[in-house]
Amino acid sequence: LVQGADGVGGPVLEGALQLLFVPGDGDYLCGPHDGSNLRHVDADAAGGAEAAEEGDAGEDVHDALLELAGEAPRVAPGYGSTVLPDRLDLYAWSARLRGEDLRYDKRSASVTNFVKAETFENELWWYPYGYLDGEFEIEVTYACEDRLAGSTFRIGVHPGNQGMTQSLQGRIEGTGGKFLTRRLPGSLKITPADQHLSFALPEDDRSAGVRLRKITLVRKGPQGD
Repeated sequence: LVQGADGVGGPVLEGALQLLFVPGDGDYLCGPHDGSNLRHVDADAAGGAEAAEEGDAGEDVHDALLELAGEAPRVAPGYGSTVLPDRLDLYAWSARLRGEDLRYDKRSASVTNFVKAETFENELWWYPYGYLDGEFEIEVTYACEDRLAGSTFRIGVHPGNQGMTQSLQGRIEGTGGKFLTRRLPGSLKITPADQHLSFALPEDDRSAGVRLRKITLVRKGPQGD
């Protein structure tokens, strides 16, 4: 709404508002979104802004202010900033490639070469930045030549850079080189305190040539707004 500074005087415009900036002098037009009843506001007027009906510069409305109706934003249920999809894909391209040997293949949108290393383990790390809160089942999408199958892989939850509080494990299966999705048994409880999630081959690197495209978090139960 647009009203006088004292909260009483001045016109009131209801509905969606638009601001149209006037280049050169810092002034602008404000009014309903449909373009009717636009008002000219002089941003440099002494003693406060002046507003007048467009086409009638003689009508003054002193100290005109642009205000929003209410301070709290109105968000439709299910669209809050903390509400995430019930299925959340964490793609390999969005992860930190931790280790010197990992390679990203743009063509297949996947990461490979999870070989054993003497220093930093070749792992993928995803950072949820405090937005995950709930219990999730895990799906893994990868491709693996049949001759490379067999290694154990692990999805871990880390409250810090090193320690891991919980994990789920599975075994790399041969897919004939095609990308397939597998759901792991069990679930992970992730809280805003958990700093990152990881994917790794913790035991051997027989399946180092697996091509990981993404992991998917599938929420169990409802979430709040």
